[in-house]
Amino acid sequence: MFEKVWDELKVSRQKEWLKIYEIKRLKVYNARIAKADSVFVNKEYGRAVELYTQASIIDSYSNYPYIQLDMIKHIEEQDAKYQICYDKNIQIADEYYDIKSYKKAKRLYEKALRFKDEDYPKEQLSKIIKIVSLREVLAVQ
Repeated sequence: MFEKVWDELKVSRQKEWLKIYEIKRLKVYNARIAKADSVFVNKEYGRAVELYTQASIIDSYSNYPYIQLDMIKHIEEQDAKYQICYDKNIQIADEYYDIKSYKKAKRLYEKALRFKDEDYPKEQLSKIIKIVSLREVLAVQ
């Protein structure tokens, strides 16, 4: 009789411990996901990968961290492609700018901005507008 009560008490305590463990595990998981989502929104992809990976270890049955990790991989691949296109357009635009073919250079700087919003093509476009405007003023005189 005593052994039966003792066994039931042990099982009851184990169940309580498992409930407490599960609550703590979910809190840690949710904290990792919340932090990962936060850094993901700020485009800190390296840190987001770390946190989503940690979350996936804590709860390997949850699909969410894996979906986010795939999304980051896709974004980084897309960013790499955009960088290549941006660099190529800037290179060719600079060549046209150097030979004073401003209309073609302008078009390529504008195209580069569609791939990546950077200051350099904006500055070059501003210079082109000033040069073309000055040429028009001088042509009128």
